[in-house]
Amino acid sequence: MPGRNRQPRPPRGGAQQSSSSTSSQHTTPNRPRPPRPQRQPHRGPDECPVPAYAAIKEGTAVSLVLKVDQPTGRQVQGIVAELLTRGDHPRGVKVRLRDGRVGRVQRLVSDAEGERDVRENDEYFYDESRVGGRDLGLFAQLEEADRRYEAGRGGGGGELVTCPVCGEFEGDERAMAFHVEGHFAEA
Repeated sequence: MPGRNRQPRPPRGGAQQSSSSTSSQHTTPNRPRPPRPQRQPHRGPDECPVPAYAAIKEGTAVSLVLKVDQPTGRQVQGIVAELLTRGDHPRGVKVRLRDGRVGRVQRLVSDAEGERDVRENDEYFYDESRVGGRDLGLFAQLEEADRRYEAGRGGGGGELVTCPVCGEFEGDERAMAFHVEGHFAEA
């Protein structure tokens, strides 16, 4: 195999051994490794286990972590509309709340906490008086253009002008632009 490193390895254990001991190293039988300790899932010191699947049903008030909030652990509350996991899960049973959000249940909460109005969250502004000033920008420009268009359609389109090229054609601004374009397209 080209590119493979063929240099001899240093002896294991960090101790200097003679060349005769390195050859005997390969002939000694393998010793069994000591058993590894079983790994436990990582949980913070103040984190308690998640509720069991049997404790959660439709209509239960819960606190859950949304998928996007998993790195931060931020929890939101709500009422369970649908169970999406068919059994216990180490990170919590996955559910869909009545408002459509999906996440893993971390704890059960009181009914009052679960039914808290989402309109009270800072992220949502259903109450127009709380929104404050908005920069309408492009929307306002589009609305103004719509008003001008509607005004132009209703009364015949504006004043008549005479063609500056031939002096014979009369029409509104839009028709005149089309007519003048025709003069220069022929040339």
